[in-house]
Amino acid sequence: MKYLCDLDTGIDDALALVTLVQLLKNDPSSSLIGVTASYGNVQMEQSARNSLAVLSLFGADDVPVYLGVKHASGMRSFEVAPGVELIHGRNGLGEQNIPDTTRKPEQMPAATFMARAAEKYGSDLTIIATGALTNLADALQLRPSMAHEVGRIVIMGTAVTVPGSINAWTEANVGEDPESAQRVLSSGAHLMIVGRDVTTTTVLTKKQSDAWAQAETARGKFLAGMLAFYIHAYNINYPGLGGCFISDPTATVLAVHPELITQSLYRHLKVELDGPTRGRTIGDLAFGQKKDMQTQTVLQLNLDAFYHTFFDAVAQAIA
Repeated sequence: MKYLCDLDTGIDDALALVTLVQLLKNDPSSSLIGVTASYGNVQMEQSARNSLAVLSLFGADDVPVYLGVKHASGMRSFEVAPGVELIHGRNGLGEQNIPDTTRKPEQMPAATFMARAAEKYGSDLTIIATGALTNLADALQLRPSMAHEVGRIVIMGTAVTVPGSINAWTEANVGEDPESAQRVLSSGAHLMIVGRDVTTTTVLTKKQSDAWAQAETARGKFLAGMLAFYIHAYNINYPGLGGCFISDPTATVLAVHPELITQSLYRHLKVELDGPTRGRTIGDLAFGQKKDMQTQTVLQLNLDAFYHTFFDAVAQAIA
């Protein structure tokens, strides 16, 4: 299996990338063919820089990084929200110092790379998107047939049965570019949606991140410092949680190990684009109650097995 990640590389994206790299190192039949940079937690260029640095630190310097679009479709610019900067830091990595690599992003645009990867690998390709869906929507516009060519698209986004993260109905990644999210949801692709319905059940505590610092490696100290920053920000926004949600790592683990999923909703979804509930993801009544086996919204997972898989991968990565 081939994997392609579209990231707005902030803290949880970086942890997701580390986790995925290690999971694929443990599976010789699978590989990460590239990372595309999106905006959201940081500006797109910073996302690319962060991905290159994380890949280098964790021994994956052979994975290319591609520059995506800088802002949402229909917009002229993008600015990181103050609340997002509070959570991820100005550099997106919790103000941790991580060396730059001499590698540069590839010249090919992210959407072009996605479209060509779909053509080349077909059903052997899984795309994991953990930021705004602008790059993916642009790729689908370039090559509409890729919706039916790729094996699966895993989206960390949406809130279907729980409140959103921006407001009561809108999740952040969908809210960044609702039009692109709607184009992806309506594309007919095989979608695994790992949204707040399930990611609010996976939590990392300070005790667990402190244990990473005891590895006494540069990798362990980087992750521990980054997560300490993240947890501190979560303590401000969610004082009763006792840690932080690990949304993007949840998506990457489930992309590789879908057998950990215990309950899903199979239903056509749409993103509302007008009115006061703009950005809400909801069942599409145009299809009535008909099941949509192409759209799997994950509701529950085997938490014990998930934590075992996740912590084991991180322990190997920082050793």
